[in-house]
Amino acid sequence: MPMLQPDLPTSDAQETVIPGDTPAQTGPTMGEHCTSDRPTPAGLAPKGELRKLGGVDVYLAKPEAYPTNPSKLLLLLSSGTGIKSTNNQIQADKFADEGFVVVMPDLFEGNPAPNSSPISEAEAQETSFLDRLKLKAVEIAMDDELTSASERGHAQTGWTGAQKPADEEAGEGISPPKKGPYIKAGALAHATLVSSEDFQGLKVPVSLVCVESDPLFPDEVRETGENIMSTENVEHEVQVYPGVPHGFAVIGDYDDAHIKDAQITAFEQILRWLKEH
Repeated sequence: MPMLQPDLPTSDAQETVIPGDTPAQTGPTMGEHCTSDRPTPAGLAPKGELRKLGGVDVYLAKPEAYPTNPSKLLLLLSSGTGIKSTNNQIQADKFADEGFVVVMPDLFEGNPAPNSSPISEAEAQETSFLDRLKLKAVEIAMDDELTSASERGHAQTGWTGAQKPADEEAGEGISPPKKGPYIKAGALAHATLVSSEDFQGLKVPVSLVCVESDPLFPDEVRETGENIMSTENVEHEVQVYPGVPHGFAVIGDYDDAHIKDAQITAFEQILRWLKEH
């Protein structure tokens, strides 16, 4: 997917406040939808495991038939609540149930993403969130149990954070291959810390799940990104979901039936895209 920088322009659009979401502030910030979970749906519990791969803490979820049946590798960048979140773990399990070996790395040192003051443009340009994610991806050395999956890598959504790492993948005791891209396809749900420039240079198919009038991913940024992808002949799809809060696609219970239905549809959109590619 894209080379994404944490450069968020502010939005002048009027925001529709949805119960359970955070109203816009004076500038982009990681709101409660990024740093706290919705209630976990009744009857669901994580089935994977927390462990280390290549010295990096990860949540690992595997299909029941793996490794007897080869599986595609899915690098899942969690929402801002991190790998210890029950909902994020269940999200990973859902993709494992569909046949993917899912590796969800710890992006925030075991904590939720920072939720402090609004992010200024200068601060955003100072650090590349995606570059840090790339380093995490390279640090995850796949051990023998993941070898068959690592040759068929996909990178999936950072559900509420920046997008997936681009073209890195490594194997234990094996030098990273010289040719690429090694990420075959990508998907992103309700982006945060994404600028128009981040769509430059995309090479792999990408699916976007977007929230209408989202202050954390303004319509003008999305529309510019769509134009760039079309101009550069990057295969893509963009679905905009009205009447839902930022973060809606992450596993979590809502009272609103419309949001519940949109959550199911968004998962099906991303799942179909990854299976087709």
